[in-house]
Amino acid sequence: MSSRRDGYDTLKKKYVSTWVDSMSTELLSMEGTHDAATRTTTMSCEGHESGESGKIVKYRFVSEMKDDNSMTFHMSTKGDDGKYTEMMKIEYRRRR
Repeated sequence: MSSRRDGYDTLKKKYVSTWVDSMSTELLSMEGTHDAATRTTTMSCEGHESGESGKIVKYRFVSEMKDDNSMTFHMSTKGDDGKYTEMMKIEYRRRR
């Protein structure tokens, strides 16, 4: 189970969000930007890696509004090689 809450911080002039799920031990707080031309919101944060290592990793969350009735959400982590690896992808579709 996971939960995400999004908003806009008028002082930072950035989008903000929180993420918590049953696989992690902490609440992630992230911030990012929205690209109106591509209808994409990209957010990032740092948090502990899942598992027992306790290592701090960088996370990236990308939400793409494909059209008025569908959205794709990607969650990735940045590896030691500097490249992001997708951990999760969710396809949303509006019920009609």
